[in-house]
Amino acid sequence: MSNKDFDSFLKHSLENMPEEIQPKKDLWQGIDRAIDFKVKPKTLNHFTKLSVVAACFAAALLSFNFLSTIQMQSNDSEINNVITMSEIFETQKNALLVQYQEKPALTDDWQAQLDDLEQAEQAIKQALKNEPQNSALLRMLAQVYRQELELINRVHQPKWQQI
Repeated sequence: MSNKDFDSFLKHSLENMPEEIQPKKDLWQGIDRAIDFKVKPKTLNHFTKLSVVAACFAAALLSFNFLSTIQMQSNDSEINNVITMSEIFETQKNALLVQYQEKPALTDDWQAQLDDLEQAEQAIKQALKNEPQNSALLRMLAQVYRQELELINRVHQPKWQQI
């Protein structure tokens, strides 16, 4: 078929084509059924639950970071922030320890490492009593808290076991 024949065939086909095309079936029934179809609620799988826990953990770490970088006006507010940060950390630490109490630890000396971090935490808190407005000490305290939580997570759930 040459270009001239094709052009004339196309022109003839377009002229003879009806202006409105009706579907061969009654589609409205199918559309109604599709709209009325009730979606079954999906059950949360294990990955989704872990994602929620991880998101909460990340939000908590961001709040620690935010709290550690803010410079406070008075000594009382500094002490209250340290106490609040410590309470939040202790809550998260206890939650992780409860979550992992059934899982065996991969190393035996992790408790000694945790004790070392707790000693560093106490030393920083003691220094903060003398200098409550020291932002470097607040950042150090937040870093020690993060390291403690990461240690608990790494010992009980290493990255090479995750998908």
